Amino acid sequence: MPIYSCRVARVDGTTSIERIEAESAERARARLQELGYLIFSVRPKFSLAFSASGRHGRFGLQEFLVFNQELAALLKAGVPILRALDLLIDRASHAGFHQTMAEVRDRVRGGAALSEAMGAFPRYFPALYVASLRSGEQTGHVVEVVIRYIAFLRRMSAVQSKVRAAVTYPLFLVLVGACVITFLMVYVVPSFADVYRDAQVELPLLTRWFLGAVDLIRNQFLWLAAGVAVAAAAAYTAFSGQRVRALAQQALLYVPVIGEAIRVHHIVGMIRTLGATLQGGIPLVPALRMVEASMTNPLFAAGVGRVADDVTAGGGLARAFSRVALLPRMSVEMIEIGEAAGALPEMLNEMAEFHEGELDRLLNRLMTWIEPTILLLMGGLVALIVVAMYLPIFYLAGTMQ
Repeated sequence: MPIYSCRVARVDGTTSIERIEAESAERARARLQELGYLIFSVRPKFSLAFSASGRHGRFGLQEFLVFNQELAALLKAGVPILRALDLLIDRASHAGFHQTMAEVRDRVRGGAALSEAMGAFPRYFPALYVASLRSGEQTGHVVEVVIRYIAFLRRMSAVQSKVRAAVTYPLFLVLVGACVITFLMVYVVPSFADVYRDAQVELPLLTRWFLGAVDLIRNQFLWLAAGVAVAAAAAYTAFSGQRVRALAQQALLYVPVIGEAIRVHHIVGMIRTLGATLQGGIPLVPALRMVEASMTNPLFAAGVGRVADDVTAGGGLARAFSRVALLPRMSVEMIEIGEAAGALPEMLNEMAEFHEGELDRLLNRLMTWIEPTILLLMGGLVALIVVAMYLPIFYLAGTMQ
């Protein structure tokens, strides 16, 4: 189901961005009106991590990239648009996208523009893509627009791949450590427990603690499992709420090193998306609204919204960014230079390159800090279990001597 980014006002006069799932923009507007909101705008939400999933399976970024590469190649070769769409439909392996492309072709055959036909399916075609395509149709540079969009997606995909790699390896270490500890607690420790019970000797305090934990797990497993399931469900429900998730996302920004990396990641996405929209010929204010809808962090989304409001009121982009404190001072000065030179999109791309390098540095710093910390904690816990189980043996050996 499509997700819509809606700018609304509450009864107390405050404004915010609400994201809501609905079958259509009209249904999203109706649901917000039922909640008592005053609605300013309802737009399909653009996500940098492009994907669509459902009963036909997942349609991800790579499939969308391949589609655009083929579309650009066909149009560049002079193939008529309807013939190009027929060829792309034949090559579409994703069932849902195949059906959608068939509907797009029928709309184009009926006289609609390609951007208009694709804009009717925000599930597969993000708002930024449709707006860029519409601008290309107006200027007669559709192929160039598609090629620029491909380059944009590749850069954003590369950034996201780096972030995923920085997160995946620590999670793998935690998973392996958890498996080792579970194996020790389930299979090794109970064997020692049976031996020590038969020996009927007084055990050290550390050993008694671990044996008590094992007995608790074995005797109350169903209750413990139910408690973990309830806690997980409660946490999932809490973080599914927009307010709790927003508070958690904002709190993460203030965690040392990790928060800095998250902040720079959002800055890269914000700047890269704004540069891509402006290069596609989209005016500044609509481009800022698209960037606002694309931001997954509420702090950045609200900040970009205030920047768009200031620019709409006649202010400059650099001055507007300086008021919301989303960017470092150097970046704001670079925007000011780009505005003065009439080369804002190029300057934004330069800024994105710089911040991507900064993000690499922060991710490398995180990896060098997190990996040994996890290994130390897991190794220490495993060592503690082993020592607790062997302490009675050392004690008995000393007694016998």
